[in-house]
Amino acid sequence: RQAVDAFADVDDVRWLGLACYAASELWDDEALRTLATHWVQRAREADALSVLPAALLYFGSVSELVAGRFDAADAYVEEAHELFAATSTGRPLDRTIGARFAVLAWRGREREARTLGAEAMRHVVSRGLGGQAGFLNCAFAVLELGLGRYEAALAAAGRATEYESIYAHTMALPELVEAA
Repeated sequence: RQAVDAFADVDDVRWLGLACYAASELWDDEALRTLATHWVQRAREADALSVLPAALLYFGSVSELVAGRFDAADAYVEEAHELFAATSTGRPLDRTIGARFAVLAWRGREREARTLGAEAMRHVVSRGLGGQAGFLNCAFAVLELGLGRYEAALAAAGRATEYESIYAHTMALPELVEAA
């Protein structure tokens, strides 16, 4: 709780992202949700359009997913998608595809999740985004676990640890244990 309180008055919204990362690494879901909510709020207040989509996607939606609040996670992803569409060049779906897939995987919507997950994996692998590939493999592991396919879940969780991403390793550990 002290760590959360220490960031309550932080003006630079970029530091809140690091605080969210730390809470996630410590598996402190309550602190993660509190900090992610605070990060999104601060980014909105500061009109930090370069930071807000990251706050929405990387920790806002993730904190809601791990808490089982799928509608809230979906809302964060949709808001990020709209911001990318309004402020960036390129395809907004490219920026939000991994988060959209994760929501579908956590919901257990197999057909949609597999289709979007395969597209997301092609997207991140073609760009050399190993950390994101690790995250996608974690989501695949969650999908497989939800469907009772433990060997496939174990393989997906194992693939998540192939990338040099501490975040993906941390996320994969519970999936590895449950699948095994």
